[in-house]
Amino acid sequence: VISFTLANSWVSVGFSYLSRDFWTALNSKNAETFYPLLAKYALALAGGTPITVLYKFYREKFAVQWRSWMTQRLLSNFEKDRSYYVLESSGEIDNPDQRIAEDANAFTSVSLAFTITLLTSVIDLANFSTILYSIYPQLFGAIVLYAGFGTGCTLFIGSKLVGINFEQLQREADFRFSLVRMRENAESIAFYGGENIEMKEIRRRLQSTIKNYGRLIGVQRNLETFTVAYRYMVQVIPAWVVAPLYFKGKIELGVVSQSYGAFNHILSDLSIIVNQFEGISSFAAGVGRLGTFVDAMEKSQQKQESLRTQEGQKAEMGKSNWEQKSWWEAFTESVSLTGIQTNSPNSLEAVMNMAAAELNPLSFKDGANKDAVLGMELNGAAAVGSTAEAGAGEIR
Repeated sequence: VISFTLANSWVSVGFSYLSRDFWTALNSKNAETFYPLLAKYALALAGGTPITVLYKFYREKFAVQWRSWMTQRLLSNFEKDRSYYVLESSGEIDNPDQRIAEDANAFTSVSLAFTITLLTSVIDLANFSTILYSIYPQLFGAIVLYAGFGTGCTLFIGSKLVGINFEQLQREADFRFSLVRMRENAESIAFYGGENIEMKEIRRRLQSTIKNYGRLIGVQRNLETFTVAYRYMVQVIPAWVVAPLYFKGKIELGVVSQSYGAFNHILSDLSIIVNQFEGISSFAAGVGRLGTFVDAMEKSQQKQESLRTQEGQKAEMGKSNWEQKSWWEAFTESVSLTGIQTNSPNSLEAVMNMAAAELNPLSFKDGANKDAVLGMELNGAAAVGSTAEAGAGEIR
């Protein structure tokens, strides 16, 4: 892409010199120079056309590949740790479908176009500034002042466009979502007779979208009032500056034509903000929505990862000794006969009570629950002891 960008810029410079010689020969009525220039122009056209076409083709191809990669990445993050459910439950992010489908596409295509335009502007500025400065230095100074004036006025008039475009994208997405929801739930809506409620909400969102769009086109009208006049003045300024030199015979008509071409190229390079401000404002709004979406997904995934880490630590700390040792070692460590009189008739009951208390898997938050459960265990142990004594009596 960069190679074809450089080649395309050189094609523009080559046509600038051919156009200068062409108009000079025509103005001087020099047929011997004019017709060979037509042949050169045809050869340049045959060589320059494929370069310009391939330059646009590879730029668009790169944009498609970039969009595919970014969309796949967004989808993976959207699925990871059930981020789609967390974002929908929290209500923090509206219309994630639009952000994945449209905002990602706008980001890749528009950002690439701006990058290429900026690169082309730098190359053209270097090439055509030399041409323009060699023709008339005052003309180069005039174009710098004119471009600076246009950029400042554009930023002042269109400063509200970014916020309005952001709101317009959100309202358009809300309106489209309400239509999709009615289509997907058509059977339920028809069964319960809820079409009046649904259509009322759809119309409300439509009116909200139209109202904000009216604000948008109002600001665009004010901006275009300036930018249209700004572009029309380009047709006058080069002639106004170099006309005295032409009238005095110091430059030829071809040089005037070349100064027009160089002036337009440089002015276009210096007026990126003026020419692309509406697109830049819409692009900035889309980037803001896409960035918020990515940040929300990353925040959700970090939270899920933190929860998994805490659960793992709790599980590790909660391992009991009998899971790490043999059953006999765990039993002998849990049940101690110290302090128990072996000749007492309640010795068996005491041992069983201690074993039940040590091996009981439940955790007690207060003493009442613990006493209740231990009481159940004591009763069970006593019942077992009674049953054993009765059985022994029968045997006797």
